[in-house]
Amino acid sequence: MVSGEYPPIGGGIGRYTSNLVASLCRNAEVIVACDQSIKTDDHVYNVIHPGDYGNSDRILDVINEVSPDILHVQYEPSFYEEWKYTTIAGIRPTKSTLQRLYESVSMPVVTTLHSVFPYSEYKAFYEDSLSRRNGRFRFIPSMFKVIARERFLRKSYDSTLRITKLPSDFINLSKTTRDVIARGSIIYHGAEPAYEYNNNDSSGHST
Repeated sequence: MVSGEYPPIGGGIGRYTSNLVASLCRNAEVIVACDQSIKTDDHVYNVIHPGDYGNSDRILDVINEVSPDILHVQYEPSFYEEWKYTTIAGIRPTKSTLQRLYESVSMPVVTTLHSVFPYSEYKAFYEDSLSRRNGRFRFIPSMFKVIARERFLRKSYDSTLRITKLPSDFINLSKTTRDVIARGSIIYHGAEPAYEYNNNDSSGHST
């Protein structure tokens, strides 16, 4: 199990992963590769560092040591992307630090995607912070800033989705994520129901 976030680090992904590991351990041995966890036993390896290209090599070393049957990655872009500073627009992801891992392993790989949104939501989330940078660039024509910002956002968004071309299978935690990447299975987690309502059935019975 690979997760950039794991207890005692606080956060939803770490809690989700910890609960999943606890359940899986009832029937199998689970090795965890994570970032800055308190290592309480030989099943936890602290080898992941945000934005570090050494992530793949360190995880591969763990794989060579323990020889697992399957690799499960909890993929949150902010844990594994390299970020490049751009003067006008801010920062954008350029490459995943797990790309070499995905390209090198021969075992089955399952990836659970976190924090992947439709482009419209991604754009709305980041546009406010980008607009606050305008004061530093008053001399640049407004039209140019709009074009530069749109190009930055699109390249950033495309960069976060590039990794979705590499793994063999995905677990999507929502239908929205499944619609964005058009791959993998849906195992619902959170507010969305694990079934769909029939539009013609006002009683709310599932179909």
